[in-house]
Amino acid sequence: GNLLGAEQHGHLDTVGYDMYVRLLNEAVLEEKGIEVEIPFESKINLSCDAFLPDYYVKSSTQRIDMYKKIAHIENEADYKDIIAELKDRFGPIPKSAAALLQAALIKAYACKSRIKKVDMLKGEIRLFPNELNLNILLEISKMDRKNVLICGVGKTPYISVKLDTSPDFSTFAVKVLKKYKELLDKERENDK
Repeated sequence: GNLLGAEQHGHLDTVGYDMYVRLLNEAVLEEKGIEVEIPFESKINLSCDAFLPDYYVKSSTQRIDMYKKIAHIENEADYKDIIAELKDRFGPIPKSAAALLQAALIKAYACKSRIKKVDMLKGEIRLFPNELNLNILLEISKMDRKNVLICGVGKTPYISVKLDTSPDFSTFAVKVLKKYKELLDKERENDK
């Protein structure tokens, strides 16, 4: 079809610029015969409020821009940059905004680790891997004695991280996800 013509203007308004550019890039790659890799998506379930309050970021335009930036967090450097930007522009970060940032960081590492779902409960984080690998689960369970790690290998395998009372639960969750990805990469390399 016509990807760049004037009749596409309405579609750009409907899906937004970022999505339109992504779809356009995918269409161009497909046209060239290059296989488009669909990024792995993880689902994050929270047991707390995670949003940018109206009183914190008063302008809806600025709030939408910040949500876009938060949605593009891929690593700790991005996470720290956005924290610095929020503090600089809007002041101390409220709890709900901090929870949103932590969830975005955890989601980024969950996607990289091919964890299909993360349940963030009070005092516990459950990670549901896309594929079961007992060697990885055993290594993960040995990671830390302060925080309790439980690996469930039933119908829906999961890793449960029961956290101590530390307020920064995301730090340990990211540590677990990074280790999981490292072990998964090593297993895949050994399979070649």
